[in-house]
Amino acid sequence: MLKLYDYWRSSAAYRVRIGLALKGVEYESVPVNIMPGVDEQMREPYRSKNPQMRVPALETDRGLITQSMSILVWLDQTYPEPRLMPADPWLGAQIRSFALTIATDVHPLNNTSVLTRIKLEFGANDDHVGEWYRHWIKLGFNALEHQAQQRA
Repeated sequence: MLKLYDYWRSSAAYRVRIGLALKGVEYESVPVNIMPGVDEQMREPYRSKNPQMRVPALETDRGLITQSMSILVWLDQTYPEPRLMPADPWLGAQIRSFALTIATDVHPLNNTSVLTRIKLEFGANDDHVGEWYRHWIKLGFNALEHQAQQRA
């Protein structure tokens, strides 16, 4: 049986849980508490299992797959029905563009590890961190809104 290492508040892990649910694939959930101060992802045994120290990670019979987008592609190729991605290459590219805007432009800048580092390394207070968060969320979501309007 597949094992999904995840955290309930992780949007990346949530993407994978949605994919697994849509595919009807059974899996065992292995919670990894990534909240600052708990940081289970940075401790053994998870650290040895996944040196990226991030969630989600999917353990398969062939090994561990990390990164939500990679996991979703694997799910779609391993369990072809129902499809997560359309057969049409143009539509698939549009969906990947939308998803990658979140995965590469929005999410990394607002990850709890980044927000914590801003506080610790640069002395930012909660107001500064909130402003940082709002700035990158607004920029990214405005781009997503534009993409959605262009494709409607």
